[in-house]
Amino acid sequence: MHSFAHNLDSADGSLSGSSDTDFTPIDLDIDVALPSLLICRLKLSLSYANAEFFMDEVLSLVRAAPSRLRWFILRFDSIDEIDYVAAKMLMELADRMVREQVELVFAELSPNLKDFLSDCGVLEVIGLDKVFASGDEAFTACVNLTPNAKQVQNLA
Repeated sequence: MHSFAHNLDSADGSLSGSSDTDFTPIDLDIDVALPSLLICRLKLSLSYANAEFFMDEVLSLVRAAPSRLRWFILRFDSIDEIDYVAAKMLMELADRMVREQVELVFAELSPNLKDFLSDCGVLEVIGLDKVFASGDEAFTACVNLTPNAKQVQNLA
């Protein structure tokens, strides 16, 4: 998969904003799977300390994508904790993604994290039809719902 995240890397390898901003950095892996699909893998837990920065980074990625995105898959396989503030941020992110006309998709939630996000109302906002057990399932679902994506995938 081709990645354009190298344009956003900082010296320490994590995405960062301006140096005068107070934040806890987020470590993300970003891949452009198809012209209309971006996959982001969280590598650190989300909390009140980094939630807003994370949302800003995701929205920047969406706006800086080389082509118009339709799908943004967020993989949770390497994190085990999200606090209440970050859960509320995920609901705001989902709303902002709707305004950007990009579908936010969740993949690889642990059972505990899935229960927590369900209890906080996040999964209701995202839509249970956009929550998948694996990244492969999420990718396949997005490809099947994207016009001409199968043709693009066959050319790759």
